[in-house]
Amino acid sequence: TWHPTYIRFGEDTVRTPRQGIDLLRKLRPTDIAVVDLGPVWDGYEGDYGDTFVFGEHPLHDACTKALHEVFDETRDAWHRGLTGRELYDFAEGSALSKGWRLERN
Repeated sequence: TWHPTYIRFGEDTVRTPRQGIDLLRKLRPTDIAVVDLGPVWDGYEGDYGDTFVFGEHPLHDACTKALHEVFDETRDAWHRGLTGRELYDFAEGSALSKGWRLERN
């Protein structure tokens, strides 16, 4: 794989891969979860990530809504030819405009 598969939930969703996770953490009925897959097939790297909300949790719902909006806006900016650094700057500004902070690590 390009990078290990990450499945994080609860407080572990805000930790970077280098920070590790709580291996004893259990999924709660109203948790948020992040899945990040990085397969390689036929020599091509792929990447897929998404966020899921379990149960009813308004903050988690708002976060998930905003991250999909930031992704869509940033994808559109990529189609306009922005560089990698410009894309991160764009995504950071998009997140801030929605009241969120992009973790660039």
